[in-house]
Amino acid sequence: MNFVFRLKAPEARNTFQAYHPSQRSFPASSVDGLPPKRRLRKAHNKSRSGCQECKGRKRKCDEERPRCRSCQKRGLHCDYSPLATRKIASCLTDSPPTPLLGMTCSPLPSVATLIDESLRHTSVELNGQTSLSPRFFTEDIDSLRLFQEVTCGTLGTPSIQRIYQLQIPRLAISRPYLMYTALAIAQIHRRHRLALASSDLNFENPTPSESRYMSLALSSYNERLSAPLTAADADALLVTSTLLCAVSFASISSTDPSLSWPNTASPTHLDWLKVQQGPGIVLAATAIWLSQSALFSTFEDFDVPTSGSEQNLIDTTFWDDLCSLCEITEASDASTDHYYAALMSLAPLISLEPSAVNAARFFPFIGSLQPDFVKLLAIKDPRALLILAWWYGLAVRLGQWWLTPRARAECFAIITFLDHNPTGEKLKDLVLTLATIVGFPPSEG
Repeated sequence: MNFVFRLKAPEARNTFQAYHPSQRSFPASSVDGLPPKRRLRKAHNKSRSGCQECKGRKRKCDEERPRCRSCQKRGLHCDYSPLATRKIASCLTDSPPTPLLGMTCSPLPSVATLIDESLRHTSVELNGQTSLSPRFFTEDIDSLRLFQEVTCGTLGTPSIQRIYQLQIPRLAISRPYLMYTALAIAQIHRRHRLALASSDLNFENPTPSESRYMSLALSSYNERLSAPLTAADADALLVTSTLLCAVSFASISSTDPSLSWPNTASPTHLDWLKVQQGPGIVLAATAIWLSQSALFSTFEDFDVPTSGSEQNLIDTTFWDDLCSLCEITEASDASTDHYYAALMSLAPLISLEPSAVNAARFFPFIGSLQPDFVKLLAIKDPRALLILAWWYGLAVRLGQWWLTPRARAECFAIITFLDHNPTGEKLKDLVLTLATIVGFPPSEG
């Protein structure tokens, strides 16, 4: 007897599954034909306060301060500062910035791309270690936008502002020292604006972003200066030196005259004056290329007289008495009298109205101070202090945010110092006259 067995045909199934290199092994087959169960992710703690580097790389941050382990291991800059705050945004957007003189800024995304590309292979030496340039975060791009649209419109005369807005972004794309200097001064400008908007902020303390930018700027700037100079870098070096002057002038330890020099002594207080010599040194080193420079007109502004702005700000009697106090005669010159060069730098400013239009005429004074005169300031020589206070009093009226805090605080500090430490009736009378001219009367008693 034959038996016939009828078996049900098995259902067709596709057991092939694509293998992806990210998988550690081939997918396991299933006897019942069902696809393998999906592996569930284990519960984990999310990093919501990690550093910007880990967030940008989409990696978990252990949130150790001041540097997380991931950044330490890879030699990266660890930054915990927020990308933006509502307070800063409201302060900077209360009056929408407009392009200067009908100009338009470069599209910021393309600028950011060029920055990242140009600095990708640049090495920067910082704290004795050489590492790749840090990536540009949203905060860096915001700082560049602030520099282009706001800060450039506050530096120097309108013609200088126009050149800065057009030339600095173009030059900084391939030169880290200029880029970081521009970002640093933009952050300082932001802090000054916030200090005016809120009394809760400490005006004198730099932010971590400022310190980071300045460290990178100075290290790369010194590295470039140690190499032979070329015509291609002449403009960028000149602009960097002028911006560093503004940075050093704006960096003060206190705006309280009683805590300002010369009422307080510090061996490093006058170091900022050394930075003011930078543009003259760089200008002399790059003079052979200046005629081909796009910034030549910037330095021409320092010498071109301004018509229609003269007025009698200083009584000629005061000037004569000051020259007499400093023993200036017709036979005096810079080699025989340490006050001569400083007084001659001030002479053209006597009848010039301090204003934003004439600002460039006032800047060369502080950069032309001779070493012997600076030594007199270091020992608090009364006549040297009086000359500097006079320039401070004029400079306050220029309305430059980076200049006014130091000029105001130290002018008042010098007047009170000389008032409390008189060295003769003639000097005391000149101090009282100066206080009246600049609007800072000396303290009583």
